[in-house]
Amino acid sequence: MAHTLGILVVGEPPAELADRYRGYGTMTEQLLHAADASISFRQYDIRAGDYPRGPEVHDAWLITGSRHAAYEDLPWIHWLEGFIRELHTRRIPLVGICFGHQLIARALGGAVTKAPQGWGVGVHEAGITGQASWIDPDARSFRLVVSHQDQVTALPECAEPIASSAFCPVAMYHVGDHIFAMQAHPEFSREYSRDLMEVRRGLIGGERIDAGISSLAEETDAPRVARWIVAFLNHAWTR
Repeated sequence: MAHTLGILVVGEPPAELADRYRGYGTMTEQLLHAADASISFRQYDIRAGDYPRGPEVHDAWLITGSRHAAYEDLPWIHWLEGFIRELHTRRIPLVGICFGHQLIARALGGAVTKAPQGWGVGVHEAGITGQASWIDPDARSFRLVVSHQDQVTALPECAEPIASSAFCPVAMYHVGDHIFAMQAHPEFSREYSRDLMEVRRGLIGGERIDAGISSLAEETDAPRVARWIVAFLNHAWTR
């Protein structure tokens, strides 16, 4: 029987790029479908009040990235924090990417703040520092596109770190075998990262944007990380 993944969409490409790139929910579907074509998807635009009927409607959930901050006082963010806590209590599998990674940590007792080191853009490398059964045992590091100015600065007590870098000390973590979260964007292509950086050049600053664009010459490990996400889901579904 095919499993279903509910994608809680909380962000989209900026208006300047909307005619060239699909939304974050669809980017995520494409990423995971390439790793496992048997998974079915259903997207929910949480910002527009499209809330799922309950946590057990799907076999697992994923929270996308967003231009919003996890600590903003918005009704849909408060709703999502409560939903995260309910998923955690019921041990229903949950994946968090960027904003999702941050909001899960905050909802479960951690902390999220603006990073003093400023914006992270382009391709960054993080080293594997912890263990999880769905991560390749020979993995030492991974490269992915990043786009964030906030970071998890304190993990909740229930969480264990998996990966870290000098720029982003909490790059990836898990909670038991039912939550898997990462700061980077495996669903973002290098082409989208380049165009997103150009749109934000005035906001972030030319020097950092130029360095970020130069980093896009590096290949990313997006397909490998997609396999980790699928392996995490399969592990959770068979536990």
